[in-house]
Amino acid sequence: MSTAVQNVIPGEFNVAYATKNGAVQTLSLEGAIHRGGAALTALKTVASDSAAVKAANGRYGPAADILAGCFPAIDKAVRALHGIPSLNAENFRALLSGIERAPEPKKGFSKKQMGCKALVAELRTIKALAGAKDNNTVEAVCREVATV
Repeated sequence: MSTAVQNVIPGEFNVAYATKNGAVQTLSLEGAIHRGGAALTALKTVASDSAAVKAANGRYGPAADILAGCFPAIDKAVRALHGIPSLNAENFRALLSGIERAPEPKKGFSKKQMGCKALVAELRTIKALAGAKDNNTVEAVCREVATV
C-alpha cells in the first residue's frame, strides 16, 4: 500500500506506507527519501504511477527519466539515433523497445531494472505507446548500445 496524499498546505505532499508490523505511517516526501526502506519504496511506487499517468497524457519526460536511470546505455543510444526520448511518442517508443529487447546481463537484471521493465509493460498498455515495434529501430538501438 502506498499513496501520495496532499497536505493542507498547497503544493506539499506526503506518502503513506505500511510498516513491517502493518501500521500505516505518513511522511513528507523529503522524509521518505531519508527514512529509506519501505518509505522510499512507497515513494518510488508513487513516482512510477505518476510518471505512467503523465505518459498517458503525452508528457513522457518523467517516465523517460526513470527508465534512463535504469538503462543508461539504452537511453544514450536512443538519444544518439532518435533524439531526446521525452520529446515525442516515437522517440519514447524507441526507448521502450530498446529496453524490451535489452539482452539480459550474465548476473541477470537488477531489482531496479526489473521494476523498470514492469513500468515499460505498464506503459505499453497506453494506446499511444502500444504501437507496433519497428524492428529496424530496435536493431539500430541494439547496435548502438553495443558500441557504448
